[in-house]
Amino acid sequence: MMSQVLTVVRKEINEIAHNRRLCVLLVILALILGVIVPFQTWRSRFSSHEDTHHAMNMQLSFGYLSCTTALAWGLVQEIFYGEKARRTLETLLSTPLDLTTIWLGKTLAATVIAAIVAAPTTVLFILLVNLTTRSSPIILPASPALLQGLIVTPFLLLAFIGLTGVSLWLLFDPRPAMYIAMLVIFIVHGLGMFLASNWLIVGLTMGIALGLLGFTVIAVRLLKRERVVLIIR
Repeated sequence: MMSQVLTVVRKEINEIAHNRRLCVLLVILALILGVIVPFQTWRSRFSSHEDTHHAMNMQLSFGYLSCTTALAWGLVQEIFYGEKARRTLETLLSTPLDLTTIWLGKTLAATVIAAIVAAPTTVLFILLVNLTTRSSPIILPASPALLQGLIVTPFLLLAFIGLTGVSLWLLFDPRPAMYIAMLVIFIVHGLGMFLASNWLIVGLTMGIALGLLGFTVIAVRLLKRERVVLIIR
């Protein structure tokens, strides 16, 4: 099954890579949300070494998630909704691949692209802050924030993309997916003050991500190919 999933992943990544307009928009959005906005916020609100360290933690713990979620929204529209709107999904459904394999391949592809585009902007933000402050030693995020950015955020992103994709397949309507995105961002912002320094909250966030992911996997397994085809028509 894994080889089939990777085949779908390569297909989706290749299609996105050839969509130059979408690629440019993703890079511009990542620079705005991942570098320009947090850097200007840091310059206007924070001044001390402790404040700068806190700003880095916040950016890596929930700012990075907000950036990747925004990028994922555009990718989901193309990978799930766009293919369905162009009625090319029927061709994919006619292959021997089951729905779980197709869904997982598309979800992984969107997650990988969003993370690859957003990750350099976070590194650039950290470099810009250190170059501006000329601090010694170099200011780096705390361990919980690093765990949040490197492990928890990808799982949250995977859950968000997967759940959004299922809603688009079922309803052929992007509005429920928008509500999901708003809910995810609202929860993260609500926990944002704790995520950077509290291991317990990081663990709870990981639990939420795994719970959403498990729920989505069950929903996909219950979803029938015929239902998706009927909704397309």
